[in-house]
Amino acid sequence: MVQSELDSSFLDDVLVEAWLLEGEDEEPVASAFTYAGPEQEHGWFALHVPPGSYRLTFSRFDMHDAEIASVIVVADQVHDVGAVKLAARQGILIRVFDSVFAGSMEGVEVALAGPEGFSKSAVLDSDGRVYFDELAGAGEYTVVASKDGYIAAEETVTYSGSFLELSLGLEPDLTCTPTTVNDSLTNMGFEDELVGWTQGFAREGVEVVGADEFTQPWEGDHMARLGHTYDSDATNQPEGPNLLCQDFVASRDNEAFSFNIFTYDYTGFDEFHFDVAVIEPDSGEVLASYTQGAWAEGTDLKTSGWRTATVDTSAHIGETLRFVVRSGGTEDDLYGFWTYLDSAEDAAPPVNLDVSADTATGSVNQDPVTGQFTVTFPTAEPSDLTLTFPAVCTDESIQPEVTVLYDGVPYPALGDGDGLFQATIPKTAIAASVTGGVISTQVECVGQTTLVTTLGQIVLYDPSGFVTDAATGEPVKGAEVLLHKVPGWTPNEEGTLEPGTCETNESKAAGAPWGQPAPVHLGVPVSAASPEIDPNVNPQLTNASGYYGWDVAKGCWYVTVRADGYLDLVSPVVGVPSAVTDLDLALVPVPVIPPPTPGGGGGGGGTPATAPVNTAKPTITGTAKVGETLTATPGTWNTEGLTFGYQWLRDGEAIAGATGTTYVATAEDSTHGLSVRVTASKTGLPNGTADSTAVTVAAGDAPVASAPPAITGDPEVGETLTASEGTWDLTGLTFGFQWERDGEPIAGATSSTYQVVEADRGSELTVVVTASKPGYADGTATSDGVDVPEGEEPPVDPEPVATTTTVSLVDRVVRLPQRGVVKVRVVREDGEAAVGRIAVKVNGKVVAERKVREAADGQVRVKLPKLKRGVHKVRVVFTGGEGVESSTSDRVLLKVRPAKRHGGPKGGGQLVDIPTSKELLAMLWG
Repeated sequence: MVQSELDSSFLDDVLVEAWLLEGEDEEPVASAFTYAGPEQEHGWFALHVPPGSYRLTFSRFDMHDAEIASVIVVADQVHDVGAVKLAARQGILIRVFDSVFAGSMEGVEVALAGPEGFSKSAVLDSDGRVYFDELAGAGEYTVVASKDGYIAAEETVTYSGSFLELSLGLEPDLTCTPTTVNDSLTNMGFEDELVGWTQGFAREGVEVVGADEFTQPWEGDHMARLGHTYDSDATNQPEGPNLLCQDFVASRDNEAFSFNIFTYDYTGFDEFHFDVAVIEPDSGEVLASYTQGAWAEGTDLKTSGWRTATVDTSAHIGETLRFVVRSGGTEDDLYGFWTYLDSAEDAAPPVNLDVSADTATGSVNQDPVTGQFTVTFPTAEPSDLTLTFPAVCTDESIQPEVTVLYDGVPYPALGDGDGLFQATIPKTAIAASVTGGVISTQVECVGQTTLVTTLGQIVLYDPSGFVTDAATGEPVKGAEVLLHKVPGWTPNEEGTLEPGTCETNESKAAGAPWGQPAPVHLGVPVSAASPEIDPNVNPQLTNASGYYGWDVAKGCWYVTVRADGYLDLVSPVVGVPSAVTDLDLALVPVPVIPPPTPGGGGGGGGTPATAPVNTAKPTITGTAKVGETLTATPGTWNTEGLTFGYQWLRDGEAIAGATGTTYVATAEDSTHGLSVRVTASKTGLPNGTADSTAVTVAAGDAPVASAPPAITGDPEVGETLTASEGTWDLTGLTFGFQWERDGEPIAGATSSTYQVVEADRGSELTVVVTASKPGYADGTATSDGVDVPEGEEPPVDPEPVATTTTVSLVDRVVRLPQRGVVKVRVVREDGEAAVGRIAVKVNGKVVAERKVREAADGQVRVKLPKLKRGVHKVRVVFTGGEGVESSTSDRVLLKVRPAKRHGGPKGGGQLVDIPTSKELLAMLWG
């Protein structure tokens, strides 16, 4: 067994490795993690080795390594090495990863500053982490991680004196400010030596070059090359990236650009990145993006080939936008890395559109733009995947050597003599991967460029999901996820749960979270060798995105999750089929509390003869407000190996069905006290219980109107006006109405309709709508006003004076659901304000009428109705008035843009809105 030297508590997740004392083997003979299974105590391990003499090593990232120098193992004999104690580390472990590609980063400078002027720094090596152990004591420490081409990340943490782990993600730096503006992205300026372009960070540099030996540029005789070629093998090619940007005026619905990434790969140059962003310069908003990265390992001449991506600028015609390109790769000590970039009048044909993928049990979906496909295997038995595709050499007399790469593993492709090749990825290789992987082709022609092209990806799931930090929402990497099955239970597909059944997608409400508590007293951990699961790995460790997943047979399943620094978690039980791909789980960090007093004599506390005793009360985290999610932690107890049950209480009374670690506060909870009762259980012991401190639930946030109420009808005396409710961000609302005259409430006018009376003449009428929902604060919204005409029009001057009407826009560009506002002024030829009425026209149609008053100096503001996206012509007509002639303003243009949205393309597809890093990875590289 393995214990902590500090308090003799048993340690899980310790890596134990056995090394032969004789020989120079680079790998251990056997290894295992300490783990508490159903029949084991915490901290135990077992290694199966042949007879011999061994050295045992013990390691865990938050503990100091330990070693037993010599252990002699005799045949058919169990050797007990006794208790091994590890000393806890004291310090801060910092990990840094690329937030786009999620991989560990090297070459990052990490600076740590703390109390009493403490300051240290280090540069990360290939494992992407650094450990600071000689600190200035407890207190606040500030961590800054920086690297050329990335935005520096900074975080302040509180160090209590015990081990602390911190992960930081670096975002690519696309900061670049051009000095001039090009007319269009399709006129990139390469013919005139980068006119209109600005270089941001550039490690290798940017040049304008002519056609290269491989292909002609898409437009004109010149293109840009990011990075340099080197003539001498004594020159090292440093890691990128190179940054280039320009501002351009959008003049077409779609702007196209082309790129070709090219490198020699003789000494390990196996990765590249190519990022593109289209940005609104004034706001910094990213309107579209494209990301491509990394090909497989190998020593050869490589290129992505010419590819084309398209930017959708239809909603920004006439606007100045910013185009930013970032390109770079890992270091090679012989040859260069570079990216060619050119504009494109027309997009190139999609890559790989003529590839076919056939499988017996999987599902194949192909992107019509990029030609890349996704193959999903949601069943317990993945089948062979056969790919058919063309491949030829420029010199047709040369027969290409073609290979299919699945996660870097090669599978030979056989040709039919007519340029068509076929390769099969066996189901055993697919089953061996945890989440699937990327598929590429490698085409080699003697004396020519080797082309590596991404075809698509394989995805395995069911059940699957992501593990995140409940406090920060960040993914938890390296969490141990153990799959359990509930024997004898069956999936329920009818909608009503019966004893011995579990919830499925068909029986729970669409979109509702999984919420049926797992019957942990019945569940059994699944053997890694079980034919019911695929891959045959149990437990799994989450990847950098926090992902885990299996294919499983029909049945009822749940997982338990354990991770250093977090409380253990038991998921809800889920039924398969149909596929379960959203079993997302949030881990609650361990509360920082003083450790309990150790039990007697180094035995880890022993086995208590009474019920477990709570030493620190359960807690509730989250915002205590209607509609918000609260999370319970079990507190700390004087007994190890416990399992926990939860019961949420309202004013001390149990809430039916509320037995999970999380609870969403309802309207019934408003103004009441919520607490959670935790029951601690262990076989052979009475149960222990403890209640958390109650939290008072506040009313939910008031509903907010996304579109205000509107008044319809003729605002004339005797006519009836009608008010709409508007559009709100909550459902289940009730509405109240209050009509106002010049901003003052009208007594008794509290229905959705109102009849105009004499007292309203010459006034502005509005309506205030109040939205109500039990448990939530009330929300209000006021309509735009309507003017009620005066009773009599003044006599017309027999010789009216000429007038001038001018109009301007408060904002020439608005984004839905916002509405445009115009400012109008009408003056007589003698400079005095005119009195009369105006009509506001949009695209030739009258949309509003208002009165121009002398007291307002002939000025009036008018809010336009909600318009569709596009460019609209606005003109104002003054229809005349007392002693003045009519006049018409010049036309102004109002641009209405669509509402902000998310989502994005795959591969080289059309670019719309920027997706998140995780989405880009899922769409491009699996």
